[in-house]
Amino acid sequence: FFPIDNTCGEGKHDIAEAIELVTREQRFIHRKISLKWLRCLDLINEESKPWLSLDVVKSLARSVDITSQSEVAEMLGLFNELGAVVYIPATGALRKIVTKDPQWLIDCLSKVIRDGKLHQFDMLEIEKAGLRADVDNLFERAVVSLDLLHFLWEKEEVDYLLDLMKRTLLLSDWSSGSSGNGGAEKSFLVPSLLSNVKFESGKISPMSGKYMFVFDFASQWLPIGVFERLICLAVAHSNNTSPSRAPVLSNNVCTIWFGQEWIELTRDEEGISCVLDKPDIAATTLSMLNSMLTKIHHDVMNGRLAWEVKIKTSKGFISWDEAKKRVLRPWFPVESTIIRSKEGEIRSLNLDSFLGSFR
Repeated sequence: FFPIDNTCGEGKHDIAEAIELVTREQRFIHRKISLKWLRCLDLINEESKPWLSLDVVKSLARSVDITSQSEVAEMLGLFNELGAVVYIPATGALRKIVTKDPQWLIDCLSKVIRDGKLHQFDMLEIEKAGLRADVDNLFERAVVSLDLLHFLWEKEEVDYLLDLMKRTLLLSDWSSGSSGNGGAEKSFLVPSLLSNVKFESGKISPMSGKYMFVFDFASQWLPIGVFERLICLAVAHSNNTSPSRAPVLSNNVCTIWFGQEWIELTRDEEGISCVLDKPDIAATTLSMLNSMLTKIHHDVMNGRLAWEVKIKTSKGFISWDEAKKRVLRPWFPVESTIIRSKEGEIRSLNLDSFLGSFR
């Protein structure tokens, strides 16, 4: 613990020394890097734009005698790991752009993910563009239209920014039939903007299912953004499962349909609970959601999540291992390897392949 007095700066030298000591112990500090790579990085940083196309970077690399595409990819991978650039070759659109100024990314994303009351848009410009209903939809329903994204990002690298938000699970496709615009245009769900709304009358009320399990984060805590990203993946899977009703969503309780069956996800300070009504989907739902958490664990949280699976019984909650030992129905019989998702395979799958594995 390093206390710092923000009135005079006392203590800042102690934390600076601690950071330097830890930094010197990092593996990358002792890695030898080609001078050609460093010169290429200098050339990248000399460019005026906050981002460069991969073709431009390849041209800069050739000017310092880096001619192999595999070497360029290795170089950019290292610079991304070190934080010198942002390069995520996960999709075709992401692979085409190298970002040298992360603030540009933050500025672009914050045009979408923002507090509409504190950081208001220029509504005169919004009205001129005919996007007033789109803005209302964004802040009232957490659904953003492709037209609004083009406007907010000034039509600059929309495909790249859209893929980046999908890859980091900040948004997911929203089925056109439930977009609120007559299904005429492509829309996306932004879970971090979900408001704490009450369930509408006639909808499934909270905790109405017969079967329940919990992802318990009590040994650590449930980090901000994990629940929202789980909703992203679950809604994306719902879109892939036809016919599915439109989800009923808020920032703490969500009801999502997979075909004809539904689940309800609820968040509290210590974990995420799932309630469902049909025993025949209990084991597969638990396996799928655990795999989704594992994907978030590796791809977004840098392997820092820790949770336990607990099953609700008539006498309270028991651990997954105890449920397995008892062969507790409807969670068993099921292959024990399913719930302990194959982490290596999950980590290596791109998002589309990962979601496709649940079909």
